[in-house]
Amino acid sequence: MTISLLLAHAPKAKPRPHSRPGGGRYSPKDYEDWRGEIALLAQEQYRGEPLTCPLQVSIIIAGPQRGRADLESYVGALMDALGGYRKGNRPGIAFDDDDQILVLEARFEAAPDWLLSVTIREIAAPDYPKPAKKKKAKA
Repeated sequence: MTISLLLAHAPKAKPRPHSRPGGGRYSPKDYEDWRGEIALLAQEQYRGEPLTCPLQVSIIIAGPQRGRADLESYVGALMDALGGYRKGNRPGIAFDDDDQILVLEARFEAAPDWLLSVTIREIAAPDYPKPAKKKKAKA
């Protein structure tokens, strides 16, 4: 199966998590808002179940300027918006978890308007085990 998404939206760099007084971490509100906007755009184009198998992801970030962030930060933000996350038990839109991504291609392209192109393909990887969950150290 292949999922192809064309998202007419500017990219956003994945920020470093902020610490809460008394413990815990959170992402800035503008980043959470951006993730929600990307998720809504993706849901308009893909209404199936999140993929749960090994994946190849190709990303093209096209726009009038590259911005100050590096490619990895933009890709991380897109993966956050399209995948699920365990802490909030939020299901992914296109895939369950970014640890499913075994092949990743990404590039910038010049364009008059912003367009985020994401192609997600199932790949065969029968000998690739899913990473074991990390055990918390006992205090």
